[in-house]
Amino acid sequence: MAKHQSAEEMVELETNDRSTTQSERASAAIEDAIVRGELAAGSRIHEPRLAIRFGVSRGSVREALSRLEGRGLVVRTPNHGARVA
Repeated sequence: MAKHQSAEEMVELETNDRSTTQSERASAAIEDAIVRGELAAGSRIHEPRLAIRFGVSRGSVREALSRLEGRGLVVRTPNHGARVA
């Protein structure tokens, strides 16, 4: 039986992979949190908390959210922030 890793464990493992950027790691971790239900549909996304949680910069979180918006997982509204789709 395969053990499922948490988003934090995935980021920790990928931190050693220099070919992966912070925003790519953040994107993978945030996507995993959405898929697992840790970030519920419709919930507000707080960039500073995610940056701390995944050990990346806020800029990397913003890039990740933009990437996830393109995949339909996040909805961003000007002057209102981002929410899980």
